[in-house]
Amino acid sequence: MSAVLASYVKMSTLVDGTMRVVLDIEPTAAPEAFAMLGAPGSPIALARITAAAAMAQDRKAQATADKKPLSLASKVALRCQERDFHTYLLETQRGFVLDAHTELDGEASQTDLNAEALRRVLGIQSRREIVDGSEAGRQWLNLEADYHHWQRRRAA
Repeated sequence: MSAVLASYVKMSTLVDGTMRVVLDIEPTAAPEAFAMLGAPGSPIALARITAAAAMAQDRKAQATADKKPLSLASKVALRCQERDFHTYLLETQRGFVLDAHTELDGEASQTDLNAEALRRVLGIQSRREIVDGSEAGRQWLNLEADYHHWQRRRAA
């Protein structure tokens, strides 16, 4: 069962006796609402939530809004921890991965190996150089897009 928090706006009765209910859904929940509701005419159930549950949802939304977005370098660091990203690098950037493996004497973790291979692919000394608007940032975004395309091809 899925649920999306909404606020009741109004209710009216149509000529045939059907009740029409209008709800407001926060923009951040819109994609989930569209996925959950599907096409017009899909059956749904309504339930009133308690004030405590609504307050908990508000606190959760506020906590999410208070978080700073991750920098590109932080996103790169997270991506380097993924096993799929390692496989992608091996398949598409094998020479860089093998050079990194040699440089690190085969003693590095997969994450360290990915990070070193990525530094070589992007021609940088540190992942901190990967920032919005920089050449390394643009190269990373292109590589990231290619990685997502690679994932979709593998899944198909």
